[in-house]
Amino acid sequence: MKRIAFEMAILLVTFYSLAFGERFSTTEVRTYQICRTGKVAVENVNGTIKVESWDKDEVSVEITKTVIADDSEKADDCFRMLDIEIRSDEDHLVIDTHYPEGRNESHGFFDRNSNSEHGNGMVDYVLKVPAGVSLEISSKNGKVEVYSVYGGVQVRSVNGRLELHNVSGRVNSSTTNGNIFASLNSKSTIVGIHLST
Repeated sequence: MKRIAFEMAILLVTFYSLAFGERFSTTEVRTYQICRTGKVAVENVNGTIKVESWDKDEVSVEITKTVIADDSEKADDCFRMLDIEIRSDEDHLVIDTHYPEGRNESHGFFDRNSNSEHGNGMVDYVLKVPAGVSLEISSKNGKVEVYSVYGGVQVRSVNGRLELHNVSGRVNSSTTNGNIFASLNSKSTIVGIHLST
């Protein structure tokens, strides 16, 4: 019985690899100076966004691109097509995630049935920010987590769970398909709170 289960598992892995390709990932970290009460905005289509506070006047942005492709050459092409645009000055940091034109962005990965030879992909972010910044996050597909940010948090999502831990300022979060968890910092000023699912 165990042998049959093992052989079935091997067959499933083989089928998945043949049908969907292999998984490839690449990670990079970028750092930007920002004032402690600046504004950080992140826009993503597919992938998770996690934001934590730290005691530095800078933002650390960890970017992990994950693609499913037939081989490493096609994966490299897909990595290049996942364009991360970051604009920054001392008061603002704006991160925009650009997916290839003509792709169906409503899916967790690029549309596998398209005519492209390249593959599928998503981008995950982990940010470390000064606790006093204000956050504006927009995500279509993926979980969003925010920890200990006191300058205000605005999060919009279509598909994904939103978790706001120990936040304050103006808190405004909405998701169409997903749950919202929020805990407020009682030692900091709460300007207003609006949660919508």
